[in-house]
Amino acid sequence: MPKSKNVYLILIFVYIMIPHASEAAGLKIERMSIYFDNDRPEITVKRNYPLKAYVEVEYTGDGLLLGQWEVDEEFFANINMTISSGYKLVIQSPDIPHIPTFVSGTHSIRLVITNPLPGISFPTAEYFVTVDEWKESGE
Repeated sequence: MPKSKNVYLILIFVYIMIPHASEAAGLKIERMSIYFDNDRPEITVKRNYPLKAYVEVEYTGDGLLLGQWEVDEEFFANINMTISSGYKLVIQSPDIPHIPTFVSGTHSIRLVITNPLPGISFPTAEYFVTVDEWKESGE
């Protein structure tokens, strides 16, 4: 009578976790500040002035940066950019559309980052639009 052989089955399970894109690259927002052409977070301009805002972002790592500009807490424009290794980045408000300056009064603007999720608050800048009309000649 032939001898029987014992057969053993060994199962090995390997779990692979795929991290979120920003986690894989280690992108982390450390600090943000916002300002206008006068290097301050507040400015007074005439109606229809082509106003620009800038957000300085200090970060570590690299990856996908997603967010949106908000004016008076309403959506204004999206941002979508890939950041490579570095330390500091300045993001400028879009040329089209310009920051709205056609309504007189006080307004606010900020950049809200949605990826990576920062552990910091989003700074806000305020601008005041006068009743006077801006003329392209610089007046």
